[in-house]
Parts: sequence; structure tokens; C-alpha cells
Amino acid sequence: MSKLVPMPGFVLVTPVTDESIAQFNVMETNIEKQQKGIVVAVGNSVINEWGVKMETTVVPGDVVFHRSWGHETINIDGKEYRVCRFLDICLKVEQ
Repeated sequence: MSKLVPMPGFVLVTPVTDESIAQFNVMETNIEKQQKGIVVAVGNSVINEWGVKMETTVVPGDVVFHRSWGHETINIDGKEYRVCRFLDICLKVEQ
């Protein structure tokens, strides 16, 4: 498989369904709004429309929650990936 490199301002995430990766409770009402995943790759920084340089604070291997809307879902070799904007990551799990 080729190396997957997100464009500037984007993060590549693989969905997580195994609850053993991050052991904590999230309010049931919020589960539908955010999705959990593991960061696979991170794009370069980007300059936003106000001229401010935006960088991500996540690195490959981080467990994150991201918004359930606004991302692209792609399948490569039978594996699902999500491409999210930096700003769509709501929470990083620190262990």
C-alpha cells in the first residue's frame, strides 16, 4: 500500500471500536455527535483565512474524538479511514 499523507490542515484517522484502547466514560448523549479514532497521519500546518498559521497538536498514535460530520470516509484495501480537518478534532485522550 502507498503511504497516505493528508493535505495541509487535515488529519487521517482510523476508526476505533475497541473500548480497551481508551477506558473512560462519555455521556451517552454525546456518543452520537463525536466519533473515536486513532491518528494515522497528520498534514502540514496551514494558513487560515485570517492569516493565522494553524498547526495540530496530535501525532500519529493519539486516540482522539472528532465530529461525526464534516469528514470524508475512504476505504483502502478493506480498511476504513477518515480524513478530518484539524479543527474537527474535539478531544485528545492522554493516558
